[in-house]
Amino acid sequence: MSAIYTCPTCGEKMARDLVLFTRHTDAHIVEALKKTHPEWITDEGFCPKCLDHFKAALRGERVVANIGGRQVTRRWAVMGVSLALTAALFAALILTGAPRLLKLALFFPLFGAWIGFLQARTGTCVALGFKGTKNMDGEEEPVKDPGEKKRLRGRSARILLAASALAAGSALFLYVLPS
Repeated sequence: MSAIYTCPTCGEKMARDLVLFTRHTDAHIVEALKKTHPEWITDEGFCPKCLDHFKAALRGERVVANIGGRQVTRRWAVMGVSLALTAALFAALILTGAPRLLKLALFFPLFGAWIGFLQARTGTCVALGFKGTKNMDGEEEPVKDPGEKKRLRGRSARILLAASALAAGSALFLYVLPS
């Protein structure tokens, strides 16, 4: 089993053999990384997520993420638990012959599933985004760049709206299914 490595730029833990070392990385990416993280030592390497982040930034793309790997994993877990709850409640409603209208209450666990999915997929926590903070698997800290803070709030609002719409659509789909 390979040793555990902690990325010095984002704090994510992973197998040592997944680490990307600078000798295999373009010099301009290393330079950008050192500007953002002057404490970083080149021999420490970095994780693939950080490499992707800095590549995107160098291409001029705006990377809007405010949660790290462990936080993303928690969102996937929320999605899984919410889907299991939805399935259990749906089955209970069918088996007990509950009024069809009660199927619309499935909106709530479906919302949990969709918000978990969208947050995990985008690396954006809605609550932290609205607060203007981030948690890259360390402690919660403020987002300093006003432009990034504004983009995070916008993405958070879009995620919230999308999760609501998807949950409503999913609940309506389950509502129209015959009981």
